[in-house]
Amino acid sequence: MKRIVYLLGFILVLAVAAPQGATAQNRELTKKELRKLKREKKREARKKENQRLRARYMRLLKNKQFVFEAQKVYLPAGPSANVATNVNFIAVHNDQIVVQFDFTGLSGSNGLGGVTARGKIEKWHFDPGKNSKQAMTVSGQVTPRGSGRRIFFTITVTDDGLADAQITLRSSTFRLTGLIASLKDADVVIGSPIF
Repeated sequence: MKRIVYLLGFILVLAVAAPQGATAQNRELTKKELRKLKREKKREARKKENQRLRARYMRLLKNKQFVFEAQKVYLPAGPSANVATNVNFIAVHNDQIVVQFDFTGLSGSNGLGGVTARGKIEKWHFDPGKNSKQAMTVSGQVTPRGSGRRIFFTITVTDDGLADAQITLRSSTFRLTGLIASLKDADVVIGSPIF
């Protein structure tokens, strides 16, 4: 008899609870809940896109297959200036590097009015950052062919490909900002090397 009473009580509880659960599932979301849901979906999509881009740029940097295209230069003793990306760049291909600059105030003999130096990368270092919130960094030095002077460089890259480069030549350090591109996507004009 007790079993029957328990069984009937259990069925009664299920009968009362089932319509409430169905009602909760079938109700429409409020405008506030819809906005929250949309924001969450956008946040997730942005996070996935950032992860994809970070993986792409990390692969380019790690494999030494990239071009830093400068958009702006900050000289040590002077204001900043916008520069042409196709003639102001640092191109890295395996262990070879081309460093080229052609901006106002600089005169050179590379056929474009600037300076072009080619050489082999020395003391290469790649730092992927401790987590996805930290920028990736590459650094190294190059002694251009036929020259005893070293060029030191550090390039910091964010997940979206924005980059900041510091170049030290002799005792002068200048900073450039720009973008990272793959070798095949870069649109650069290489002048004749001075060294």
